[in-house]
Amino acid sequence: MTRRSYTFSAHQEQHLLTRLIGRAVAAQDGEHLPVIEHTGQLFFLWRRSTPDARSHVLLSSAWQARTAGWHLMRDPQERFAAELCNYAAQWVYENYGTEEGFASTPHASCLADALARDYDDITVSWATAITLTAWGQRAAEGAR
Repeated sequence: MTRRSYTFSAHQEQHLLTRLIGRAVAAQDGEHLPVIEHTGQLFFLWRRSTPDARSHVLLSSAWQARTAGWHLMRDPQERFAAELCNYAAQWVYENYGTEEGFASTPHASCLADALARDYDDITVSWATAITLTAWGQRAAEGAR
């Protein structure tokens, strides 16, 4: 009997990571710090995913959080999250653009790629993604 192995595309990885991170944040009532501190299987999945998938998650989460407004920035990941949010908000203001257009902007895509490819401290990109997801969920609740 042979064992089958499955490979996800970057898009499939991104979709899976986005959904799982969103569920983890929602389970903590929108609080990002408990999710960041609990580095279980979801963090293992983040670490094992491709840099392209992580970059897409960061950009997609920033797009969702673009209307979240200003936040207290205590940590580097919160500063990176705020910067990505600001890039997304600025993109909408200047170009009336879409998420795909935002993801191709030089500043945002370079920052997301750099965070996604930083294997020395992958926890920064992890925490940034969680923070952006929490801010995006709060923005969505505020829009209701």
